[in-house]
Amino acid sequence: MKKAIVAAIVVIALLFAAGPMTSVAEAKTYRINIATATTGGAYYPIGNAMAQIWSKNIKDVQRASAQSTAGTPQNVELMQDEEVQVAIGQTGICYYAYTGTGTYEGQTPYKEMRGMFTLYPNVMHWVAGSESGIKSIADFKGKRFVPGQVASATEVNSREMMEPYGLNYMKDKGETNVTADYLGYNEAVDLMKNGQTDGAHIAGGVPTAAVLDTISSGAGYLISI
Repeated sequence: MKKAIVAAIVVIALLFAAGPMTSVAEAKTYRINIATATTGGAYYPIGNAMAQIWSKNIKDVQRASAQSTAGTPQNVELMQDEEVQVAIGQTGICYYAYTGTGTYEGQTPYKEMRGMFTLYPNVMHWVAGSESGIKSIADFKGKRFVPGQVASATEVNSREMMEPYGLNYMKDKGETNVTADYLGYNEAVDLMKNGQTDGAHIAGGVPTAAVLDTISSGAGYLISI
């Protein structure tokens, strides 16, 4: 039976920060920057839609705008630096930042962050190239693999999920036995179509366009976790 690892995608906010404000008579208006992810994923169009709705329907919001980023880890950093006031993020990474654990081990817990609402379940899709012969995560040993973009939650998840199989593609974490190409989802699919990588980890809601493209084009297939 196939199993899927699922995280949730949430909208997070910086406590007590609503961006630059102006005062006209007694009214205050706010400018809100929303950190999302790359323009090819789901975060950016969702953030852009939120910005349009808030700008149009909330009288105190003078302007809300979506900002493309590398994903959740960068979004947390932007919030810590107070460059954005709202962000879309994966719950696992947000939890690490809030508690100072996991990839944020040794750092000061980011307690000023607050969850606003949940958007959708985020499924971890592992896809293998059609000619790779890969049947499980363990089979990526000695292979080429796209774990996600640098500074993305997907890449962090790839690292964590490969570790129990004794797999490592991080050169600063010791001996490597997997060759990584740090790319986005669409680029990962293109590599599989051209036979230039053996697989990829693609995190997203169901259905995820990049996963559908991989399967419908015959470039790859899903493997069990």
